[in-house]
Amino acid sequence: MKILHLNKIKTHILMLIMLLLVQACSNDDDNNDDMQNNIVNVAIDNDLNSFVLALELTELKSTLENSGSYTIFAPNDNAFTEFLVTSNIDLTNMNASQIVFLRNVLLNHVVAENILSSSEITSLGMGYLKTEADGVGGNDINLYYEANGNNLRLNDESSVIEADIVASNGIIHIVSNVIPLPTIMTFIKADSNLSSLNNVLTQDEQEQLSETLMLPDLVLPAPFTLFAPENSAFLGFINSNPEINSIDDIDADTLNKILQHHVVVESNMRASDLSNGISIETLEGDSIIVSSSVNDDNDQISLEDGSGNTGIDISQINIQADNGVIHIIESVLIPTIE
Repeated sequence: MKILHLNKIKTHILMLIMLLLVQACSNDDDNNDDMQNNIVNVAIDNDLNSFVLALELTELKSTLENSGSYTIFAPNDNAFTEFLVTSNIDLTNMNASQIVFLRNVLLNHVVAENILSSSEITSLGMGYLKTEADGVGGNDINLYYEANGNNLRLNDESSVIEADIVASNGIIHIVSNVIPLPTIMTFIKADSNLSSLNNVLTQDEQEQLSETLMLPDLVLPAPFTLFAPENSAFLGFINSNPEINSIDDIDADTLNKILQHHVVVESNMRASDLSNGISIETLEGDSIIVSSSVNDDNDQISLEDGSGNTGIDISQINIQADNGVIHIIESVLIPTIE
């Protein structure tokens, strides 16, 4: 009787093992099927052939074939061909520097660790995403998005023309143009909260400064740190000065000094670099002083400008471009003007 009982137990154990093996094989098949539906294969299915070829030539293809959570803004073939011609790049004959450049441009279209549908992005209205592209010091470059109805613009350089193509490891949004690596001026022009600053910098008299802020990293005086006044800062500045009715009432030389007082050259100062009490020399020549405090919620960073105005708060930090970083501030910085 004991032998029969033991045989029954062995039989049950063998059946259980077989069931587990079958289930494991089934799971492996499911996982293999899922990975066949990865970003790269879905891109191929949607005729994004130039984009996929570029991924392969820059050794990014295998990354997007593996598991992960990616949001991809993929240029269609026409857009990619136009970009290659403009950039004088032949995919079949690239040198080492072109491969590095193209790889970083491609990474500027990749948001990792976050699968974002078009409705999720547009519901936020406007803001910045963090891409996988490397900016100054290896810091991740940001991507500005702004929704106007169903139209989603990226860095004001490209629009989503086909959204929400789902893959097993992420989502693809097809875009109308390749999104170039952004400069400081790219974000100033794109961000509607900086439209007043853009209007000032694009005046003929300020052309030299705006061109300077477009210089690539490693071309002096880049990189830059820009303390960028938001729109309400300019309105407050005008309202607090009864002798002027608009920015146009300020003479060009004075306005240039004011603008230069917001720029730090040869420096990519992230928020972590803005320690309490440090003095930072600006392009204009005067210095600004940092005041930072820590509370339970976050660090609050404020500035004292060259003319002694204090409590000028930074409302948004670490907007990383390819040639520097922007911190948005709530008031205009005023230097000592003789």
